[in-house]
Amino acid sequence: MSRCWIESVFYVSYPHYHVQVDRSVVSKTQDDLARSNDGQKKLEALKAEAASNRAALDGLQKRRIEAIGVSAKPPQRIDAEIVSHASVPQEPAKPKKKMLLAIAVVGSAMAGFGAALAREKQDRTFRSSQEVELETGLRPLALMPISQN
Repeated sequence: MSRCWIESVFYVSYPHYHVQVDRSVVSKTQDDLARSNDGQKKLEALKAEAASNRAALDGLQKRRIEAIGVSAKPPQRIDAEIVSHASVPQEPAKPKKKMLLAIAVVGSAMAGFGAALAREKQDRTFRSSQEVELETGLRPLALMPISQN
């Protein structure tokens, strides 16, 4: 085997064939190999970090279970599914306007009657001679009309 170097290309002669190799291809291949080795190192470091993180998580989960108690069960996954989609109602569910109107009419009528009764009970004036006679037991001599002036 003989080798011959010419600028960026070298030739390798074997007894039965000749090979021509470009130096840039060789250096590129060496760079790729070096990067591959760096990638392998990073991959190994990440695998080691993942293993240590997994061990730490397992330890924390064991401590949590011990703190909760022996009967603690891991959280269960809730299975839910949509049975039917919501639809827009034709009329509002609340407020029921007719019911509120009926309550307002009855309530205001009761309040009006109560106010009228209270005012009548509070009125202590005499309106006729019979009222004076019933209240005092004496007959009045005269009644005086109320003057508008």
